[in-house]
Amino acid sequence: MNIGSDSSVYYIMFMDKPVVKVDMGKGDVTIREEFCPYDLSMIEQPQNFNERFQNLTAFVDWCASRVRFMERMYAPQICSCLGIPIDDDPKHLSDIAITYSGSTMKDAWWVKKKDSDVAYNDISLFQNKAENPLTVVSLFGEQGKLERNLDNWSDLTIGGFSPKSWVYEQGVFYLYKQSRNTKGEVAASKVLASMGVHVVPYEQVKIRDTLFTKSPCFTSEKVSFISCNALVKKKGLKIIDTIRSQFPKEYANMIVSTYLVGNEDLTDKSWGVLMSNQSGKLLGIAPLFGFEKCFLKYDAMVNFVIREVAANYAAQAEIDYEKADISHVPEHFRDTFRYRCEEMQAIREKAKPAESI
Repeated sequence: MNIGSDSSVYYIMFMDKPVVKVDMGKGDVTIREEFCPYDLSMIEQPQNFNERFQNLTAFVDWCASRVRFMERMYAPQICSCLGIPIDDDPKHLSDIAITYSGSTMKDAWWVKKKDSDVAYNDISLFQNKAENPLTVVSLFGEQGKLERNLDNWSDLTIGGFSPKSWVYEQGVFYLYKQSRNTKGEVAASKVLASMGVHVVPYEQVKIRDTLFTKSPCFTSEKVSFISCNALVKKKGLKIIDTIRSQFPKEYANMIVSTYLVGNEDLTDKSWGVLMSNQSGKLLGIAPLFGFEKCFLKYDAMVNFVIREVAANYAAQAEIDYEKADISHVPEHFRDTFRYRCEEMQAIREKAKPAESI
């Protein structure tokens, strides 16, 4: 399970702060809890072989989670381009992650060897404005061999099956994705935005006669995204109650919006919070994204639980139903969308205290 020699020591960094020290030879770790990754669990003072092995496994798995391209449609072509084997074993993926410092577009954690003088600015993908040489491979599966070192590895960090690529255009990082439901994703994003819901803006673009969604990156060197899944791993289910109490309107908006646009694909990995990279403070619920299953079998969506949960939060939601731009909704679903809006609006109106005479 060792990476390199038995004496190899690695640091998990948060920007330029060392937050976890891992001795791969001994299985010992030193943890700075304040900025420790939410999705990493280790034992600081291991008492036996099993606990040390658990630490090594946790480190390898965490590193492996930083590169997710093996999930994607064109993973074989990406591997061929990089000259690496097609292998989703965590050890193999962790080696790849360490090669590229484990930096991603979603947060400010990364990894380096103890004796490395590399700084965050050297490996931050937000500082990396180089052209992405993997874009044509990631989006179209074009075969080829990289003729130089990979100095922009952002595409290695993206998970999910659909073809995707990060592209830097006019000062903004955009995620291009070949969606199975391009029109539905764009429609959900636009109609919710018109109602004042905080969403990632999606637009539809065509490249080589293929439709893609195009959406801007909502994280930066100042702000990280922490998924609900990672939060629960670190804090337990009680963290959901904390989020509900700290950000009640945003949470209610998310729940009601899920019902309005028929997003039955909302999972604990597709929503989360924004965190300040300076203080570590949770700033609020991240803009909503991941609308690939919206407006598909919309009329047939009869998930009783989603409807009932939305009804429970309708009174708290700050959604401007009157400003809904229905033109973004597929025409054959507009009546159903109007009904759902009227239904949630009626619940909110009924919950308002009666005005005194």
